[in-house]
Amino acid sequence: MAEKLLPVVNKEIESAADPLKAALLMAAMGNSIDAGVGLNIDIEENIERALEHGFARSDYSLFREKLDKAENLLIIADNSGEAVFDKILIKYLKEHVDKIIYAVRGVPVLNDITESEAEQIGIGSRAEVVSSGAEGPGLVLETADPDFVDIFNQADLVLSKGQGNLEGLSEVERDIFFLLKAKCRMIAGFLNTELNNFVFVLNR
Repeated sequence: MAEKLLPVVNKEIESAADPLKAALLMAAMGNSIDAGVGLNIDIEENIERALEHGFARSDYSLFREKLDKAENLLIIADNSGEAVFDKILIKYLKEHVDKIIYAVRGVPVLNDITESEAEQIGIGSRAEVVSSGAEGPGLVLETADPDFVDIFNQADLVLSKGQGNLEGLSEVERDIFFLLKAKCRMIAGFLNTELNNFVFVLNR
């Protein structure tokens, strides 16, 4: 479903005043494709909502400031569908940072992305794909592979996608930018926004 809509998404990003910001918004829109809340998803409707409303909360200016100073960026991926749009996002991020590492799940969980789907999508042509070793629907550092924890700690900048990763990383003592759609009332309340809004925020 996501791949069929790539031409539409590409066109919107390319025509935007700020393509990187638009690519981040479309990557957040892709977070709608979540087996944890069901897969009867109207992606086109989510694209329209994203374009109409944009981010309800955004630390984009701060992200750009930090991105331009970073040598490397770690993206903690979420579901396979949104990873299709992540590939576009990575293209625009690489205009600002030399190295991008894309972290996937250690095993299949719901519809979250693993190394197999990352290869199918072609993420490896634009970023270094690594496994976090995570075996749940979100990254918890205490259960991740030690080698990945080293990558996480040494990254200049961390971009975390989706609710599961937000839940696992929200209390970690380092700067993390969270990019997602608030798909349940508890997460929306935690993020101080409304249900179904798109959010891009620094954790502290």
